[in-house]
Amino acid sequence: MATNTNKTQNIVNINQKEIINLVYQTATSTYGVAGVAKKDVVMNAKTSLVSSATANKGIFIKKAINTFDVTIYLVLAKEVKITEALSECKKAVKYVLNRKYPKMCKKINIYAVGIN
Repeated sequence: MATNTNKTQNIVNINQKEIINLVYQTATSTYGVAGVAKKDVVMNAKTSLVSSATANKGIFIKKAINTFDVTIYLVLAKEVKITEALSECKKAVKYVLNRKYPKMCKKINIYAVGIN
């Protein structure tokens, strides 16, 4: 007797927009973070912030089966210790995501540029 198991049956629906809004709110409330920036802005070391309505230009979610990875592009405030600000931001985002989506967030990448 053959059984037909549906592998997609265990896939949890992950709302990408909800995750982006959650990450945006958490990251921007972290000490030392001036805001979220577009990817090309951080890569070119310019300083231009995005609003919460356009946060998807600076926060990216890569979905997999029952998991996801988050990539965030940030602008840091003046005279802030970069490693400390990024570490605290990463811890805060990981905590919030693990409370909302337990054990689903596998990786958080943060790229940043400072305000001159």
